[in-house]
Amino acid sequence: MFKKKLTSRRRLSGQGANDTQARRPSVFSYRASRSAIEANTGRGQNKEQTEIRRPNLTVKARVAKLLRLVVFVAIGAFIVSNLLLNSSPRIVLLGINGTFRDSGVYQAAANQAFAGSGFNTNKITLDTNGIREALMQQFPELSDVSISLPLVGRQPVVYLQPSTSRLIVQTAGGAFVLDDTGKAVASGQIVDNLRQAGLPEVQDQAGVGDVQVGSSVLPSTAVRFITEVAYQLKAKDLQIETLILPSLPSELHLKIKETGYYVKLNTRGDARVEVGAFLALKQYLESQSKTPAEYIDVRVENRAYFR
Repeated sequence: MFKKKLTSRRRLSGQGANDTQARRPSVFSYRASRSAIEANTGRGQNKEQTEIRRPNLTVKARVAKLLRLVVFVAIGAFIVSNLLLNSSPRIVLLGINGTFRDSGVYQAAANQAFAGSGFNTNKITLDTNGIREALMQQFPELSDVSISLPLVGRQPVVYLQPSTSRLIVQTAGGAFVLDDTGKAVASGQIVDNLRQAGLPEVQDQAGVGDVQVGSSVLPSTAVRFITEVAYQLKAKDLQIETLILPSLPSELHLKIKETGYYVKLNTRGDARVEVGAFLALKQYLESQSKTPAEYIDVRVENRAYFR
């Protein structure tokens, strides 16, 4: 029994192997036929569609690349153009009262300074210090010059700060305008303009020497003293006839209109105190119907004398 069963199993296994081998070609043939069908239908069709679409994608990529190039070129051109500067800057006068020079004079000088060097044609190599020094040397009445470059735009801005005109000094060499520091900042027509504007004028009899525009004429303390005296008297509606710097050091002689005497002041003292002492003595003398024959002396603090 066992042998028959074993024999039958061997036969069965052998027959199964033969059946499997017999079926294998059919499996392979099915797959091959399926591949052939797919090659002729779906997958083949996808390859053809891909091959048709590739030229379109290439054109779009080229167009996008060209657009990027155009944008980069436009940005570069804008940056380069923005770095260039106009040789005619805009002039801004700070705190000017219209009594110095006409703005056209400053404009012409600034144009010439910008056009004087090829380095001044762009924002990178602009010689701001050179332009500033050239303008301040040409116009001594300027206390400061600054140049501003626009972030977007080509026209620079030049700011001019004129010195504060304090008084006019009449010397043997002519009349000059002095600033806060006592430096002569202008002469000629500018003096006439400021004289008409009511700027105080003092006559020099001490001999300050050869005065030129740009040179120091008086100490700054003397300038402040004289201008304060003029301001205090103007506040009291008293008109000054003359202001004289005599040969005596630190002395100022003042004469009021419609009076026959003058006032002696000390330029090293306090202008308000000395003017106050003079006004008090003047009022007292007028109340007593008295008039000084020669002068009133207020050079000593808290003292007033008359003669």
